[in-house]
Amino acid sequence: MDPTPPELADEARLTTGEYEAVHMAVHSVLSPPWTLNSLFEERDALVVEVEGGYEWSAPELSNDLECRTTFARIWPLLPPRVRAVRQPELDGIDERFRKSTVEWPGQGEPG
Repeated sequence: MDPTPPELADEARLTTGEYEAVHMAVHSVLSPPWTLNSLFEERDALVVEVEGGYEWSAPELSNDLECRTTFARIWPLLPPRVRAVRQPELDGIDERFRKSTVEWPGQGEPG
């Protein structure tokens, strides 16, 4: 799935410095071979599983949700343009997750 509309494809091309900054941000939180793209793929795969009816236990779900926590740690370290280009994709995945879940009782405000 290519999240970048064709009319923005040229603007979305990262510079060498931006690629290096993304690599450094991801690997300051995760060990290789993780990439920003693989993190998006893992988050999306979890949402697909939740949309289909998550069949694992609550502790397993908690473990699987760590991917979103990792995004929260990496996101501020990414170059602003990378965040701007990828934010709609992350927002879309998060929205699909919210639509497929219900609030966990006693866990405070959603989000």
